[in-house]
Amino acid sequence: MKSNGINNLIFSSTAAVYKPTNNKLNELSEIEAKSTYAKTKLECENIIEKSGINSIILRFFNVCSSIRIKKNIFGEFHNPETHLIPTAVYKNILKKKIYIYGNDYKTKDGTCIRDYIHIKDICESIKKSIKFLIYKKNRFEVINIGSNITYTNFEILKRIEKITGIKNKVKFIKKRSGDTDKLNCSINKAKKILNWKPINSKIDKIINDEIIFVKQLIINKKYRRFKNYL
Repeated sequence: MKSNGINNLIFSSTAAVYKPTNNKLNELSEIEAKSTYAKTKLECENIIEKSGINSIILRFFNVCSSIRIKKNIFGEFHNPETHLIPTAVYKNILKKKIYIYGNDYKTKDGTCIRDYIHIKDICESIKKSIKFLIYKKNRFEVINIGSNITYTNFEILKRIEKITGIKNKVKFIKKRSGDTDKLNCSINKAKKILNWKPINSKIDKIINDEIIFVKQLIINKKYRRFKNYL
């Protein structure tokens, strides 16, 4: 980037770099990257900070749902799919068994707590970051991007059931290494620095937009490409 005169960088990082806590996580919260994913993100953050490039690190919480651009709908579709909302919506609609990683977390119902953020709000945070970097020079900023609202896995499943009217088939399996009890986002810095706030991340909108995308996959029979999808 330096050799080609590219002086502005926005890096998509993750809330997984933070040490688990019951408090809201802000950008000064303690770091403890446990998973390989979190460790590699944190290493990238450190490289960028040392580079001196004008940059913003966006630490995303749980990105989800779908977005419509003109006549096309874009969403999450890869193999294997391990994220809760696309997994649960797809399996609920097709009446398949939903596997949940762990039910012995230190939370109110034993399932882990997460902060879910709509992809449309993610896109808006990136647009705001571009404008910030254009007008502010010699900056290195780390900014949380989340909804500031949390739900347990079980609460998400119940919301999906209520919206679709279809009963979930759920099986709890062993929790994954590196998964934490709770991730809860403070977005005060994003509001102050970027003049950004989530406007699409109410949980029912997230789920309804995911349903639109999943139904499109089912209609087009694209999910059949992946035997192990979800």
